[in-house]
Amino acid sequence: MSITVHGITKRQTNILTKMRQMGDCGALYDWMETLPPADEMEVDVLLELVQLTITDNSINCVSDLSIANALIEKARKKA
Repeated sequence: MSITVHGITKRQTNILTKMRQMGDCGALYDWMETLPPADEMEVDVLLELVQLTITDNSINCVSDLSIANALIEKARKKA
């Protein structure tokens, strides 16, 4: 799955790239523990942004009900 997080800095983009290159969650959390507290907090915020972006994308996909509405309208006309 490919997502785009808008409104982030070049540095944050680089951090997200590094995070994506981690093999698994364990490696990510191990890496985070090596970071200074401020950087660790920034990574936490970026993780939240990624989660919110995924949720937002899911909601946008579900909220386009035009196909469902067209099928319902077609079924009403047949009834």
